Amino acid sequence: MDDIGVSVAGGKGPARSRPRLSPVLIDLAADRAPRSNRIDQHVWAEAADHRMLGLVHSWAPELALTHDLQVRLAERAVAVQAHLHRVRETLRSSVERLSAAGLEVATLKGVTAEDRWYARSGERPCGDVDLWMSGQRQGQASEALRILGPDHPWIPHIDRMVTSGRLQAVTISTDGAIDIDLHFDPLKLGIPTRANGSWWDRTVEFPLAADTSVRVLDDTASLLQFLVHLNKDRFQRLLGFADVARVIGSGRVEWEAFHDLARADGIEVAVLSSLEVVVDELGLAWPGALPRPSGTRARLWSALWPPRIRLRGSEGRLRYRMRQNGIGLLARGRAAEAAWWWTRDLWPPRVAVELQYADVAGPYLWKLLRGRWRGTLAQRRGLARVRLQQRELEGPVPDAGDQGTARPATGPAVAADRAAATDGRVEGSEGLTDGSSSVRVPSDVLVQKLPDGDAILVHLATEECFTLDGTGTAMWDALVATGGLETALGVLRERFDIPEDMLRRDLEALVSRLAGKGLLLCGGETDRQPVDEG
Repeated sequence: MDDIGVSVAGGKGPARSRPRLSPVLIDLAADRAPRSNRIDQHVWAEAADHRMLGLVHSWAPELALTHDLQVRLAERAVAVQAHLHRVRETLRSSVERLSAAGLEVATLKGVTAEDRWYARSGERPCGDVDLWMSGQRQGQASEALRILGPDHPWIPHIDRMVTSGRLQAVTISTDGAIDIDLHFDPLKLGIPTRANGSWWDRTVEFPLAADTSVRVLDDTASLLQFLVHLNKDRFQRLLGFADVARVIGSGRVEWEAFHDLARADGIEVAVLSSLEVVVDELGLAWPGALPRPSGTRARLWSALWPPRIRLRGSEGRLRYRMRQNGIGLLARGRAAEAAWWWTRDLWPPRVAVELQYADVAGPYLWKLLRGRWRGTLAQRRGLARVRLQQRELEGPVPDAGDQGTARPATGPAVAADRAAATDGRVEGSEGLTDGSSSVRVPSDVLVQKLPDGDAILVHLATEECFTLDGTGTAMWDALVATGGLETALGVLRERFDIPEDMLRRDLEALVSRLAGKGLLLCGGETDRQPVDEG
């Protein structure tokens, strides 16, 4: 059964077990056809928590899905694709602005990982943009930060913090935009990456747009980074396992160089042990060119990252967060560096405390203790929310509701359609449905067809979704195929045996509403300019 776990004794309280994930999700993560087509509410909840719904959506025609799950899955997929569009725009804009100032960066993971190793958009969701400045450019950290976040409080201090090794990344947040994590170390382990230049030598150009490219890590370095971050993240989500499986499956990993890169930083035990976890969990073949992890460090690693803490989803991210500090401690020949980092992490510089807990009044020690206590409380609240969300996800699937010709899409992260309509027309859109008008689909509108004939439209700039039933989809197809209202009406007259005046009224109402939401362009309307998320 899917929910059988292996009990692990020890520790405080009752023995905990790590639930065994559905074999469907394991197969999808391993990039192979699923041996089972069972997708019920329990598997849905697992897929959502492990960021696997995009891969489930790609295999939806092969899976046994109810209509309600098909609709929810498609709505979730287009919402993710819309978000990824904004992430790509933020990445493109950031790279262009930094390049104009003579600052070269590489991007880590994120949307370029999906473009390189996944089959379609939406299979690998990500929340932000990760940029990495090469070691030769780290003295210009303040300049990069000033370009990406002009009001960031770290600007006067960041150069000194980065060059001293006390800061390895900074987050740039803007209300309503995509966050940017600016890295100054590709692994961000606390202990500094020794061969920063060697890592930069393993970057290659990757196209973002017609005239924009960005550097990315090659497959060998990417695999090492994925494994390190999977280890740091406590192996919390199956999507991280899917990343590793796809890079291995590319056949472009240079295994000897991979091993040498790990040994240069003394982290070969953590890297090989992480690889072993993924290979064994997904049933993949072990790369014959690599040794299996062994020895005292491997046993200590297994004690720090036992099976019971892995693949626990959002709970693992919050519950076991301090274990990542063990990677530096287990690194070969780097105990002194790890101890220094732990000391600085326990007692951070005064300026870091002042900036991080700026809203807490009082001396250094009070700010530090009060701020950390707040963090502990936030962690506990986060765990409570995760457990509540897990219960909600495992509840019954909501009814999709009556499907008219057009209705708002529902579901997580999807904006509801709140357009005010009068007699089938959106207010302010008069004249758009003139019978002689031409219609076309804007370049920033995505269409997702469902197996039962329904369709979901999403506007990439606004992330707003609109669901069409079978009749509405037929009208949409006719409009797209013919490019005009009258010609579409002629096609629809042959298909539907209803009075022409009723058909015309419904078609014009649909066009008016879609045009009001920016999902159709009528007459001489032009596409809006792409949104600059920088």
